[in-house]
Amino acid sequence: MKERLLKNCSKPHEFQVLSTEPLPEGPYPGQKAVDETIDGKCDDMLNAFFEKHPQHLFLDYYGVSPTRSDWAEGNRQVLCLVSPIESDFLHRSLVP
Repeated sequence: MKERLLKNCSKPHEFQVLSTEPLPEGPYPGQKAVDETIDGKCDDMLNAFFEKHPQHLFLDYYGVSPTRSDWAEGNRQVLCLVSPIESDFLHRSLVP
């Protein structure tokens, strides 16, 4: 999670960050616990997004989590990403 390539959403892109979510402080809980937390946070965020923007139901989501070494460096951010199901790229920002 150290390097992230950010692109202008007006150019074709495979993923878009819809949300960043912090994880709680404390010792690293293990990858399974982090993944379960991501699923819950990203599911909630995506469901709220689809309620407001049902025209975007053609999206899938991915959660990107900190690794054990990221956690040790203080990174506790989860990224909730969306990508298109029916094509390879998004061609604009999905966030109004």
